[in-house]
Amino acid sequence: MQKINLKHFIVNSTNLVQRQNVPWMSSLILVIIVSRSSITFLAGVAYPLASLATITYLGNERVRYGAYYMWTNVGTSTLIVASAMIAWRVRIKICGVDGYGYFASFLIASFFFFSSLLSLPFFKFKYETDRTLNWMEIKSVVLNGHYIYMYILTFHLGACVAFQIFWEFWYLDGLQASPLVMGAAALIRRPLLAAFIFTSCYVIERIGELNTVCISFLLFTVAFFALSFSRVYWYVLAVDTLHSAGYGLAKSALTVHFSKAGSKASSGVILGLDSMFFFLGMDCGATFFGLLFHAIGVRSTLILYAGMTAIMLAIFLCYLKFSKHINEYEKLPVDSDDDVDDSDANDDNKHINNLK
Repeated sequence: MQKINLKHFIVNSTNLVQRQNVPWMSSLILVIIVSRSSITFLAGVAYPLASLATITYLGNERVRYGAYYMWTNVGTSTLIVASAMIAWRVRIKICGVDGYGYFASFLIASFFFFSSLLSLPFFKFKYETDRTLNWMEIKSVVLNGHYIYMYILTFHLGACVAFQIFWEFWYLDGLQASPLVMGAAALIRRPLLAAFIFTSCYVIERIGELNTVCISFLLFTVAFFALSFSRVYWYVLAVDTLHSAGYGLAKSALTVHFSKAGSKASSGVILGLDSMFFFLGMDCGATFFGLLFHAIGVRSTLILYAGMTAIMLAIFLCYLKFSKHINEYEKLPVDSDDDVDDSDANDDNKHINNLK
């Protein structure tokens, strides 16, 4: 009789705790969703504009885009390392259990965003109001089979990068990695990513952006396959180098490639679509990883991603091999407003016809 009463007491106590925690957890999830959606929206606006400004500044030397884009990862590395060090020193209690103070990362990120505003007075802004969007040109790019396929590759790139951005620290935590190890991972990974993005300048200049994407997808295939058999967090950090190389090369190559799809007036929309598919791929990839981890396990999920990336790579290689006009898409467009001769007034229309 006493055992039965004790059992009912435990069950009733558990139900009471759950009823008390559900409203609090619901509010927390709502806050996370709203904050994450806001950050994604702002990043989706900031990244295309920053890329467009950089491409416009570089002009015909846009293969050097990676030399500027790499600084985003230098800043990210600094943020993660600082957050890991503070989280290691500051401990908090969560439901009576001691935990690391990861909340410090939000405070440090807020400081970084605020301090970035201090640089605005040192920028020189130039707005060219005489340019108007050429919707015919944008339509020709969006409905062009080549660029549709490039947007699909961009989506898949985002889905591959999702593991490194959203799930790798969870994976390292499951392998008993401490916050200092995760900080070391950021200290190693992000500078390496910045280095690979910088290296993309020379790779793209030598072999072209489309061949650079092929190398990137090959690296992702090898990385996911190797990661599926890694059960020591130091091995995971070593394999992560391949992820960084694939991400750095492909992101720079695709940005440079889409910047050649139209005139300067239309590049904002085209690069915006590029960022949209990349961020959409990251969010969908993060969801797919979580669902697949739960359904078929970690190793099977990573092998599945390796197989899908290998298939994407094989199809892309066949496309590059048998396409007759693939070299036309790597040529720089000529903007009519860059020349003073009236004979060049129809350059935008010539570029549109080349896309068809």
